[in-house]
Amino acid sequence: MIVDPLAAAPARHDLRLVPAALVGWIVVLSGLYLGSLVAAALGAAGLLIAAASALRGRSAAVVAVGGVAAAVALVVAAQTWQVEHHPLRAAAQRGSTATLVVHLRDDPRAVASSGYGGRQPQVQQVVIPAELEAAVVAGQQWRTGGRVILLAPAHGWIGLLPGQRVRTTGLLAAPNRSDLTVAVLRVRGEPDVLSAPSAVQRVAERLRSGLRFAARVLDPEPAGLLPALVVGDTSAMVPTVEAEFRAAGLTHLIAVSGTNVAIVCGVVLGLARLAGLGPRTAVLLAGLTLVGLWCCAARRRACCAPP
Repeated sequence: MIVDPLAAAPARHDLRLVPAALVGWIVVLSGLYLGSLVAAALGAAGLLIAAASALRGRSAAVVAVGGVAAAVALVVAAQTWQVEHHPLRAAAQRGSTATLVVHLRDDPRAVASSGYGGRQPQVQQVVIPAELEAAVVAGQQWRTGGRVILLAPAHGWIGLLPGQRVRTTGLLAAPNRSDLTVAVLRVRGEPDVLSAPSAVQRVAERLRSGLRFAARVLDPEPAGLLPALVVGDTSAMVPTVEAEFRAAGLTHLIAVSGTNVAIVCGVVLGLARLAGLGPRTAVLLAGLTLVGLWCCAARRRACCAPP
C-alpha cells in the first residue's frame, strides 16, 4: 500500500501575513491617537526595513511587514494631517459659531437624557454623522470636506434620512474621540433641508417603518427592540432597554445591522470551509443565507401585521 506523504501530513496554517496585519493595525492606531508625525515616522521606518531586507535577501515576511507599515502609514498620515490642519479645527477649539452645509451619512440616532425626579429618560437630542460641504465661521467661508458630528434637537431632525443635504447653525466643539472627525456642531433649532432623500433611501425607510408598524403588536419593550436587532433602527426603543444594553456592553447588537449580517455570513463561510467546500460554494451558501434572512424578516412582518 502506497501512502501519499503530502496527504498524510496534517494541515498547517500559513501565518506569515499575521505580523504584517498586526503592524498595520499598530500604525493605524498610532496615527489616530498620536498624530500624523508619528504615523509618518513609522512609515519611514517600515520603508527602510523593507528596502534593507529586500537588498539583503531576507525573508518575504520581513519585507511584507515593512511594506505594509509604509503603505498604511502613507494613508493614515495623510488623513490625520488633513484633520489636524482642517480650517474648522481651530474654530472648534475656540467654540465658535458656525453655519455648515452637510450631507447626512447616517440616520439620526436618539440620545436619551436623564429625567428629573427619577423619571424615565427622555429623548431630546439626536446624533448624526455628516460629511461637510461648506462652512461659514466669523465671516469666513470654506468649501471643503471632512467628517463632522451633529448634536441636534430631536424635533425637526429625527425624520431625516442619509444622503440629504441640510444647512444648520450651531456652536462648534472639539471631538472627544480619536478618529477622523473634524468637529462637533451643537445645533440650534431645526435644519434648513436643501435636498430630498434618494429613491433608495425612501424605499429603505419604507421597509423600516413597515417593520416598526408590524412590531406594534408586541409590548413596548420588544416592539422597540425588534427593529433595532433586525435593521439597527433604534428610534422606537424604550430608553430603559437601551440603557440596559449599554450597561451590559451589548450596544454593538443594535448599533449597526451590517455587523450582524457580517457575523452571520462569516460563520457560514467559516463552517463551509471547515467542511471542505470550495470558495465558490461557500460564497453561494453565504448568499443564500442573506436571502434567508430577508425572507425571515418579510415573513415576520407579514405574520405580525395587525388585521
